[in-house]
This record gives sequence, C-alpha cells and structure tokens, in this order.
Amino acid sequence: MSNTNGIWSATTPRLSPEIYWYSFNVDGHDQLDPYNKVSLPNYFYLDSVITVPGPKPQLWEVDNIPHGAVAHHFYTSKLMKGLPNGQSEYYVYTPPGYDPAGKQYPTLYLLHGFSMMASDWTYPGGANFILDHLIAQGKAQPMVVVMPLSYGVVGSPPTGDDSFYATWDNSDVLFSPVLLEEIMPRINAEYHVSKDRKMRAIAGMSMGGAESIMIGLNHPDQFAWIGGFSSGTHGNIRDHLPTSYKNADLNLIWISCGESDPDLHPNLELAAWMKQNNLPVTSVTMPGGHTWTVWHPSLTRFATLLFQTSQ
Repeated sequence: MSNTNGIWSATTPRLSPEIYWYSFNVDGHDQLDPYNKVSLPNYFYLDSVITVPGPKPQLWEVDNIPHGAVAHHFYTSKLMKGLPNGQSEYYVYTPPGYDPAGKQYPTLYLLHGFSMMASDWTYPGGANFILDHLIAQGKAQPMVVVMPLSYGVVGSPPTGDDSFYATWDNSDVLFSPVLLEEIMPRINAEYHVSKDRKMRAIAGMSMGGAESIMIGLNHPDQFAWIGGFSSGTHGNIRDHLPTSYKNADLNLIWISCGESDPDLHPNLELAAWMKQNNLPVTSVTMPGGHTWTVWHPSLTRFATLLFQTSQ
C-alpha cells in the first residue's frame, strides 16, 4: 500500500523463526533491499536475506556446543561446463573431534538447489550447525558432509520455460560424472572416510534433490541412502532411472516436500511410484513451501536416520 507521500509499505504475517529471502519488484525489475546489507549468494536471482530469531538458538544457528570444521576446497574440473578457467569448488564439514587416523567416517554428499552456490548449505543454511547439534545430542552419527557446486553446466539459463527447463535437466544429468569421477575420488583421498557404500549417502534440496535421486538410483553401488527435499520435478526423474534400481540394496529413500510447494503432488506421485516398485521410500510432508522452513527439518530428520544400521 502507498501513503500520501507515495511511499509503499507491506506487512507480512507473523513469521516463525527461520531464514527468509525476499526482493522488491520495481517497475518489473527485482531489486535488493537497499537498507539490508545481507544478500543471498546466487547465480541468477537478486535476494536479500533476513533471519527471524527465536527465543533460543535454532538448530541451524551457532550455540555453545562442540563444533566441527568447514573447509573450502577449489579444484580444476574437466567435466563441468561454463566455469571460469575450469575452477570449481566444494565445502567439507568434518565433525567435532574428527580423527584422521581413527575409525573411518560415513559420508553425506549434500547438494544445493538451482541458482544457488556451493556455500548455500553452510551460508545461509547452517547445515554444519545442524550436524553439530544432532551429534552433540547423540541423535546423529559423526559424519563427513561434502557440499559441492552441483551443476553440470554453469551459466545463465536461456529465456522461455521450455529451453530453461531443458538446460536445467541437462545440467542435472551432466553433474553425475562430475560428482563420481572428480569430487568423490578427491574426498576419498583427502579425508578419512569409509569406501563402503553402506556408509555413503546423497541428498539435496530442489534441483539437488532431483540430482540425488537420479545419481543414487543409477549408482546404488556407491550410495545406500538417498534423500530428496522438495525435489525439482522440471523433468521426469523416472526418465533417467535404470531398470536395475529394483535390485538395489538401499537402506532408505527419503522424499519430503512442503504442503504449499508447487512441486508437492509430483513429489507425492514419485514416492507412490517408488512404493509400487518396492523401494524403501519414506514420504513426508510438512508445513511450508519451497523454502528453508522445509529444508531445515528435512535435513534434520534425514540425518538422524543415516548410518544407524551400518555400525
């Protein structure tokens, strides 16, 4: 609404404690909030970020508990397209008390959503703090979490829905060899992680959820745990799945989605199809849309289930 001086204002409903992003649309163009210096690192969208605090620190926020470490790695990719000088990146979380000479750790490969950066699960997502809290409470196994730049193709998408989604779908498919042939060998060489597939999981949000399902079911020899949080259904995930998935010895496929997410019904249909094919799927819906209000509890609940039967 506008007052007599031509100043526009809006009031949101009461928001629960969480991380939110927003932008202003001025004459058809998205703009950052000029009075908010915190913005979302992103390839394609302009978004300001605001955190609504709660009465106590949330799981994704820092608290007085033992903390793990997050390392930022760079490497030259020969497979990812569109990178400046071929330089890609990934982040690695190691749990509190990480011992490079002790028992080998299980690994979770955690993929971000479309347009997001490799940093998204740590900033603003706080996935490292979620793991810190769960491990401190004895609810999750100490694990190494790898958060890579999750594209097969990096660059501005073409205009138009058809070409946009075709490019997105192509990027999803091309990311598989990037992960399996470039990133995973580096993690296996640089970190004290188990090579047992039963000790390896893959999960992600939105685009990363679709990638996780496709990569996990195409490579059950590498992953025994799969998670899709609000998985992007721009393309038919089933078109990229092999017939051999029926024989995959999987511990869990986790499908979660927000009740107000536009992709809710495609995710429910995907989960129903998995059940019909006797895959070990757990399907969960929760309040929220395509936002952190769903991705934070999804990661929290998924992480507590991982590797519990593999020790």
